Amino acid sequence: MPNTDLCAFDLDQALSTVDGDHELLTELTELFLEDAPGLVQQIQGAAACNDFDELGRAAHTLKGSVATIGGRALAEAARRLEDRARDEDGTELVALAAEVRAAFEQLQEALASWTA
Repeated sequence: MPNTDLCAFDLDQALSTVDGDHELLTELTELFLEDAPGLVQQIQGAAACNDFDELGRAAHTLKGSVATIGGRALAEAARRLEDRARDEDGTELVALAAEVRAAFEQLQEALASWTA
């Protein structure tokens, strides 16, 4: 079950990660937005096939990159998938992958508002 207390984008957390450097955060955000759609797609494909190795790698990579830019809800969703992959627990993988996609889309919207 998703944690609704987590926001899509935590600007304070993101800025603390980069010591308040707005320019660096903008660059990291742009890099994230280039790479993340492919990771989300990998996660969905791996979840559909119960490919635990691929799922674990993609979820771990997404979790790390999104945590850097303050995407707490997406990081948490990716962590849950990574845990399932590590435990080779195929329960609800497709549903959890859908949560990752939804959290990613919410983060995209939040980042678009922030960078506008």
